[in-house]
Amino acid sequence: MLLLRRVYIILLTLILFAATQPDMLGQSRFLFRYNADYALNSDLQSDVVLNEIVVETRAEAAEQIARGVGGWGYLSRKTALFNADSSYILTATHPALSLFGSIELSGEFWIKPFTADGVLLSWDDSTKIHGFNLFLQDGKVNLRSRISNDIYELAAPTALNLVQWHHIQWTCEVRNDSVTQAIYINRREAVRQKEALLSGFGFVVLNAPVSLGFSFGNNLPVTAFSGEIYAANLKGYLPKDIYLTSPPPTDGSAYFGIANYHDYPIGSSEANIDLRITENPTAVDFTIFVPFLNDNFIPQGITNSFEDETFSEPEGIIYISMYNKTPSGQTQLKRSIIVEIDPQNDYRVRRCFRLWGSLQFGHNGGIAYKNNAIYVATANKVEVYDLPAYQSGDEKYQDLFPRSGGLFSVQSKASFVTYFQDSLWAGDYRTSTQQTPFLFGYPLDAQGNVINSAAPKIYRLPFQSQGVAWRIYNGKKYLFISRSGGDNGSFIYRCPADSLSQFDEPVIDTVLNVAAGGEDLSFNNLGQLLNVSESGTKFFQKKPSPWTTFYPFIYAIPEAVLFGDVITGISEQITHSSPKNAPGGFLLLPAFPNPFNSEITISYSLKKTASLNLRIYDSLGQEVQILDTTRHQPGEYRVKWDATAFPSGLYFISASINGAHRQTEKIILIK
Repeated sequence: MLLLRRVYIILLTLILFAATQPDMLGQSRFLFRYNADYALNSDLQSDVVLNEIVVETRAEAAEQIARGVGGWGYLSRKTALFNADSSYILTATHPALSLFGSIELSGEFWIKPFTADGVLLSWDDSTKIHGFNLFLQDGKVNLRSRISNDIYELAAPTALNLVQWHHIQWTCEVRNDSVTQAIYINRREAVRQKEALLSGFGFVVLNAPVSLGFSFGNNLPVTAFSGEIYAANLKGYLPKDIYLTSPPPTDGSAYFGIANYHDYPIGSSEANIDLRITENPTAVDFTIFVPFLNDNFIPQGITNSFEDETFSEPEGIIYISMYNKTPSGQTQLKRSIIVEIDPQNDYRVRRCFRLWGSLQFGHNGGIAYKNNAIYVATANKVEVYDLPAYQSGDEKYQDLFPRSGGLFSVQSKASFVTYFQDSLWAGDYRTSTQQTPFLFGYPLDAQGNVINSAAPKIYRLPFQSQGVAWRIYNGKKYLFISRSGGDNGSFIYRCPADSLSQFDEPVIDTVLNVAAGGEDLSFNNLGQLLNVSESGTKFFQKKPSPWTTFYPFIYAIPEAVLFGDVITGISEQITHSSPKNAPGGFLLLPAFPNPFNSEITISYSLKKTASLNLRIYDSLGQEVQILDTTRHQPGEYRVKWDATAFPSGLYFISASINGAHRQTEKIILIK
């Protein structure tokens, strides 16, 4: 017993000692960071020594127009060139990490390899019992982890293309007597392996130099790396899956389309980009990192080829509009752009168009697509830009000029625009202190010009509408409305078209909670609703009072989520507006989180004393739980539903007061 007590005291002393050391602070932090853009000996990166390394600005041929000398003025990046057998980058100190009972490590690499073999990163010391190495062999990425002197090795199944940029990520997790390793290449999981832990361990101190491009006596099967390295890091935690697997659209700037939010000082209290990403309350089919964030652009409008119902090609293109705004709030330093994204090529940026015309510096809150033309809307104007036909080898960056006679004045504020059934629909974003917002439907002539002389259709919109999209489902027409929100998230309203009126707000029969910064909407050929979040832009994340949310994605909401209640035949009117406009003074608020995996919070408010009936139904319309059937005084209430015992699927919250004013909300349980 005395011996065990002494062991315990020694172990506790070691843990307390490690916790007091500045280089052994535990997990959830950067252990090592190198970026060719950062100055040496700055607080933005680890102290390193460069040997036979050339660091200079290098822009690929495709990027010269935007990022070269005399170009568009977009951000250019430096790279570190490894072109000698003795080229390496080595830390001046030993990054260290203290752990107990488990290990979580990950890393990232942005490289352009010239040869098929070479050391990428080594955090290893042959005199220690633990070490980690990343290297290329026959063009394949290899991860070799040495844990208690046992080797765990993983190799990607395919070789990298030489003289091309690649984004490599790796993870290693040791937990519950197993070792799980994974390699991601260009944000796609290339290989994952879980194997038994051969030797156990308790308290662990990882303490070794980090080297890039060369290994110092660690018995690796390859030698020096030849090529370019833009950046590399080593982290004492595992990033979120959405960060590991969302494609960057390769816009050519720092971090290849991912905003450069790794530029907080090492050891600062700022959470890293891969940990600050928030969940989307609504299930999504895919996410793409928004391009050109590093160039201070903010996404606004979104459309795609299939918004035009006459588009007959099998594959379509996604387009987003962006305007320029610095973290300090300056605008019009650069012209607004339309970015063309190819879903068939891993959502890469195919072309970027710089606008010339009346709206060249516009906010451009929404865009529409018809007959290979983009309609841009802002400030009571709509301007038409015909797109040049794409051919392989086209310039990535092009100036785009408006159609002659293609500028049209509209009654709407034209905060956003969409196309549907031979009409262009321009809508207003207004706050509750401004004029009433409306949606105006203008017919187009055979050439796609707006017919101003025709009286437009006019429908009332909710305040703070950011975009709309039309959809016909099971023979019934719906209007989807995006309503913006900051840290508290945004909403998408589904409204039956037959409820639209010039004089009253539309009936909202479904409310979807979505991530903060929701903007414009557009349906594609798969029935997915495309949306884009502005929350990841530098203005919102770097200004004096930054948003606490971070969702820098273009994303798609699946059709099954949008119309799950229609599929099952369950449909109730839902009026999520404001308590003062709620029927009978009762308002069922959006449940959160949604989707959820075990417990969901349901909120509602009462303006007067009433008897509440709150129940849960499954997708077949069968009642599965009664949550509340009591009488309540006026006020706001919350109730939690624990769905641990229920299977995954679609459910409905049904609430009514005094046997009337029923409201429902669709929720999704995912386990």
